[in-house]
Amino acid sequence: MTGLPKHRELRQTWQRACQLILDRAPAAEITRQLERALFMDAKLDLRQARTSPSAKPATRVVKGLALNLSV
Repeated sequence: MTGLPKHRELRQTWQRACQLILDRAPAAEITRQLERALFMDAKLDLRQARTSPSAKPATRVVKGLALNLSV
């Protein structure tokens, strides 16, 4: 999570996402937590990912940045 500003990195939702990644949790669980953290930061836009015909199931769009969460 080093790319996050410090104030966001310290939030509980991001800490949980980081811990799941370090624990090598299943991709679906990590994805749910990342979506939760982004939602809490009001940065997640699932509408674009759902309506884009070229979007892969494990891709989410965050303010124009596509995150590929498949492992």
